[in-house]
Amino acid sequence: MKGFIPQSVVKKTKHQDLLFYFSLILLVISILSYFALDSFFIKNSSDTLEDLEKQIAEKETSEVRSLEKKVLIYQEKIEDFLFLLNSQKSVLGLFTFLESNCYPKVWFSDFSFNMETGTVNLSGQAESFTALDKQLFILKQKTEIKELNLSSISLGEQGRAEFGLNIIFNQEVLNP
Repeated sequence: MKGFIPQSVVKKTKHQDLLFYFSLILLVISILSYFALDSFFIKNSSDTLEDLEKQIAEKETSEVRSLEKKVLIYQEKIEDFLFLLNSQKSVLGLFTFLESNCYPKVWFSDFSFNMETGTVNLSGQAESFTALDKQLFILKQKTEIKELNLSSISLGEQGRAEFGLNIIFNQEVLNP
């Protein structure tokens, strides 16, 4: 057996055994205390959170509750108004159309509008019957108008022509 060098066996001392067992016990105690403290702090934190929620609930007065109810009521009203506003047809196109197609010597004094049928009833005055005829001619030429009826005509003060018109518009005028 060449190359074999005998070594002496090192014996453990009592201090090494004591240190090993002490370290092992310390490790077990550390692990147990970690879990014990962790559960203690979690329980303590949840108790504190519950206490804070109770304090908040107690501080909430009836005034705050009534204000919250009012805010909710206004929110519902705003939502209802927005629904109505978005569901309505715009009549801006109708007024734009009348403004751009009104003969200068004709004045409209009364206006009523039925959104469902697209019917407009106008009353007004013209400087003369010739001016009224020119206004009717302008309106008859427009493709936006389905139907045009002169419902009344009479001689007014200072020789002016007083009239009533019924106009039924196409839908594209009402929805520009």
